[in-house]
This record gives sequence, structure tokens and C-alpha cells, in this order.
Amino acid sequence: MITELDSEQRESAKKQAATEKIIKTACPAVTDVKRYVEAEVPSDLESKIASAGRSLELARHSAAVKATKDPLVVSLRPATDFEDIARKTIKDVSDASIQKIAQHIKSHSMDQNGHRWLKYGVEHTVGSICPFCTQDTSEIEIVSIFKGYFSEEFSSLTSEIESAAQELSAVYGDAGEKLLDVIEQNDVDFLFWEKVCDLVSVPSLSEEQKQSIVASLKTLKEMIVEKTSHPLSSHDLGVNREKIVSDLRSFAQYQESVLACTKIIQAARSEVASVDVSKSEEALSKYKALKARLNEPVKSEVLAWASLAKRRSEIEVEKGQAQEKLRSHMASTIDGRQKAINDLLEMFGASFRIANTKASFLGREASTDFSVAIGSHAIKAGQSSDNEPSFATVLSGGDKFTLALAFFITQVRADSNIGAARIIFDDPFNSQDTQRQWETSSQIRALASESCQVIVLSHDPRFLALIEKNASSCSLFQMVCDDEGNGSIRQWSSADELKEIYVRQAERIREYATKGNMLPSCTAENLIKDLRPFLEDFIRARFPGRFDPLIMLDEMTNQIEAAGPDDPFHKHVAEFRAINEYSRDNMHAGASVPDPGQLRAQCKRINKIIGSY
Repeated sequence: MITELDSEQRESAKKQAATEKIIKTACPAVTDVKRYVEAEVPSDLESKIASAGRSLELARHSAAVKATKDPLVVSLRPATDFEDIARKTIKDVSDASIQKIAQHIKSHSMDQNGHRWLKYGVEHTVGSICPFCTQDTSEIEIVSIFKGYFSEEFSSLTSEIESAAQELSAVYGDAGEKLLDVIEQNDVDFLFWEKVCDLVSVPSLSEEQKQSIVASLKTLKEMIVEKTSHPLSSHDLGVNREKIVSDLRSFAQYQESVLACTKIIQAARSEVASVDVSKSEEALSKYKALKARLNEPVKSEVLAWASLAKRRSEIEVEKGQAQEKLRSHMASTIDGRQKAINDLLEMFGASFRIANTKASFLGREASTDFSVAIGSHAIKAGQSSDNEPSFATVLSGGDKFTLALAFFITQVRADSNIGAARIIFDDPFNSQDTQRQWETSSQIRALASESCQVIVLSHDPRFLALIEKNASSCSLFQMVCDDEGNGSIRQWSSADELKEIYVRQAERIREYATKGNMLPSCTAENLIKDLRPFLEDFIRARFPGRFDPLIMLDEMTNQIEAAGPDDPFHKHVAEFRAINEYSRDNMHAGASVPDPGQLRAQCKRINKIIGSY
């Protein structure tokens, strides 16, 4: 189960990686896909994108923000205030006096400046002397009217009229051009400010509104000009009063909106020093990436990524549960398995055992970790080192093969269905000495009695003969292949094969010893491997039944030496040891190519031994 979950997890990871690639391609600003997928899309996303865009523009145009002045605001009172001034008069001044002064101004062509000129003269009269001609004016009626007319109350009224005229002149100019210039300048400035500021509403007036306001201001100005010419006359807005009041109210609202925007602009101006271009770009990219999640292809890929992430999390939980179950199972079985393996190793005569066996989940599949214990030292399996003892160096090839065989036999025996099993061994005697060969054959025969069938494949007829010798039921076959590559299976006899091998070995040894020639299909590597087995078979043939079938040349020599000088082979003990030592390294793969001279010398030595009997 762990393997299946691990496989599904890897497949999900591949799909997630492909999904991430699509997302990052569509949204280059996304670096952490997990955070991107899990991020909440705000309901006011469009507003945040616009705000982030303005912040970026603010950062990019910081110099312009500092240099650009605030929008223009003009001072203009409501239309009714101007009308109130136009209606004001002075109650104590008689209509006759008003008419006489008006006629006097007209007769002297002083027009609208007449009142100002006369008032100025009255104010600078010292006593009754005319400031212009220095004559006495005490008896002149019109001068007396002037003095009564141009009172402090009149001065206050004319000051109000003059202030209103100046205010209108500052806003209107000669033909409304000043007002239009202010609005036009603001329109231009707001095109810039709305890019860098979050202006709630950009102040604007339609062309029709502007023209209407200009017309209303013109009417107001004309009314105040008329009032200037006739300060004590009462004037009003007449039939256009409602329109003029409405126009100036619209302009006042425009002014209020400009002031509101000015506060926002001033705040932005103070903020510009702390705004960073890169951070603003990052924020804008973030919101744009979130917007991309709402549309294809990112929308589908985000959903797919989230689904895969959820499944991977579930797999982690399931794997953890399965691993814990496996650990529990191992805890209940591992001691028995470890003991069974160590018992087999002891039977094989191994000088080591396994220890510290436990479950491992490193890598793609669950496995078992263990150590090889040699004496008081424990070396972890798989551990390698150039300087310290390691699994690769402390065990010989035969030891490693024996350990693997012990694992295999223990695993087979642990199968509850062993009675129905067919067990196959492929060259199980590889790199084994006599004791281990005997134990291996014994274990194979035992498994044959426990299982349905045991099949042993080997190139070595001696080992096959060893299994056959004590087997209760055994059939031998040989797989052969002709020159055309056609294979077949036929009955085979280990005894006959061994006889043929013995004869072939004798011929090869004799030919090389006497003539220095290699017979067809024989090589130096093959010939050196023939020396010891041939000599062992010769000794057994010379003295049938004297030596156990599993005893090899070294032990045979020991027994012959122990028998003393009366033993027929005693005189060859030194030669037996020399041949055994010479051929030992080449009995397994990996030895060097034999020296031809040395090889021939050993062949001559064997030929001499054989010839003496």
C-alpha cells in the first residue's frame, strides 16, 4: 500500500509541477503558488487594482507630484449676497438729493466714477474751502447736499459695492475669461492628479454649465456696475434670479469638490517620499495576478492545483497510517525474522550476524534497515567509506552471497502458502566453501520437502550431484542450444557429466604439460580452474570411500599428512599444498590471468603425480 501511495504521490507532484508552470507562465509575478492559490480574492479587487496603479504612478512621477501646484480655487460669494448689496440704500438721504447728485454727475459726464470723485472731494474739503479751486463753498447748495449725501454710512456702502465689484472682476475678468482659464487649468491638472491620487470624484463642469455660469456672472457684474454708478438706488437680479442663484450654487459645489480633491492631493504629496516603485509594482502585480485567477486558463489550473494539494495531504496521512501499521507489524515479527536469519548464518558457518533491524521509509519503497555485527562492531548495511570499515569491505563475496541466501530462505519459509510454492535457485553455490555448500544443499532439500517444487539451476555438476545424492526425489535435466540458436531440454546425469569432465580435464592438463598446447575451447583461465577439482577426483578415484564427498584438496592433504609416511600419498603433501595455494585465487571470478610458465609447471607437477601411480 505504501508503494502505491508513494507512486500516486509522485504522479500528483508531477501534475502539480505542470500546473504551477502554467500558472507562473500566465502570471510571472507569482513566485509562491501555494500562497497564491490560498490567497483570498477581495471583493473590491478592481478598486485595489486601481489604487495600486495610482500608487505606482505616484512613485514613478514623484518629481512631478512635488512640482505640480494644487488645483486653483477662486473666492466667490453666493449670488444672493451680491443681490443684498445691490438692494442696500440709505434711508436718511432724500430722493431729491439723490436726483440732484445724479443730475450733477450726468451733467459733468463723470458716469460711474462720479460718486467716487465727489466723495473723495468732500472727504478732502478743509472747512468750507473747495480742495480744487480754494473758493468758499459755505453758501453753495450743492456742496451742502454733497456733505449730507456722502456720510460714513455711504462710505460703508460704497466699500461693500467696491469689494463686490473687485471680487467679480477677479473671477469674471472682462468677458468671463478668468473663470474659464481657472476651470481649464484645473481640467488639465486633474488629468494628472487622477492618475496618482485616489480622487473620489474629479471636479468637472460641462461646456453648457461653464457658459451659463459665465453669463450669470456677467449679469451679476452688470448689476454691481449699475450699483456703483447709483449707490443709493436699489437693484436686483430680476427675472433671471433663480437661474443665476442655481449657476453660482453649481460653481460653489465645483469649488467644494476642488477643495476636497486638494486635501487628497496634499496627502499624496506628503506620502510621495515614502512610496517605493518596486513595492508598488509588486502590489499591483499581486492584485492583477489575483484577477487572473477569475479567468481561464488560470482559473482551472488553480482549482486543479488545490485539488492535487489536497490529495497529496491526504496521501501523507494515509502513508503515515500505513507506515505505522507496518512498523507495528515489524515490531511483532522482526525479532523472529532476525533470529531465523542469524540461525541460518550460524548453520552456514558465518562469522557475522545481523542486528538493529527496523523498517525504513527512505526512497521510493518501504525497506528494512539492518546492521552487520562482527564481534562487538556493528556496520550499517549499505554504508560505504574510503577510510572506515564498511559493508562493502568487511564482507567477502561469499559472505554477501550467504547473507542474501539466508534472507531469501527466511522469506520463503515465512510465506503461509509455502506448500503451494515453486522455489527457484540460480547458482546458489556461488563463492561458497565446502561447509556452506553442504548447508546450502541441506536447506534446498528441506525446502523441497516443505514446498510444491524446488528448481536448482547451476553450471557446476559437482554441486548438483551433491543435492541429488541425498534427495528423496530428484530429476536432472540439461538445457542445450545448437549452433542455430535452437534450445531444448533433455535428461541429464551428474555422474556421467562428472566422468566426462574428469576425462576432459585430464586431456587438457596432459596436453599443456607435455606440449604446451591448449586444446580447442580451452583457455588459461579455464585450465587453472581444472587443477584442483581434477586432483581431488583423482585422489577419490584412487582410494574410493576414503574421503568424504565434500572434503576438498586442502583437507585431504591434512588427512594424508596426519596418516604419516605409510600413506601412499604422503610423499606428495608438499606438492598438493603448492597446487592448492596456486589455484585458490582463480577458483572464483576476478583473479588475474595466469602466467603461462607457472601454469605449465603446475600441470607438469600434476602429470608427474598421476604418472607415479
